[in-house]
Amino acid sequence: MYRDRSLLGTASSTSYSDNLPDYGLYEYSVSAQHASGESIADATNVQWGDAGINVDPNSFYVTLPPNAQAIETLTISNSGELI
Repeated sequence: MYRDRSLLGTASSTSYSDNLPDYGLYEYSVSAQHASGESIADATNVQWGDAGINVDPNSFYVTLPPNAQAIETLTISNSGELI
């Protein structure tokens, strides 16, 4: 079992448990050991963390006459651990 191409350990069962070191995106891969060496690994990505956002203001309302224009500012920012 590998995380980000670094060997974590070996397992003889079909399941493996790991504690992630921090929030982020990780690649896990698994390969099989056999008499001729090691098989090509199969990989998947795992993402851990909160993907929250802040929106300011929460809402706005504008009434305009015909042919008028208005500019409103909406700010969206990351409030979670993920990028």
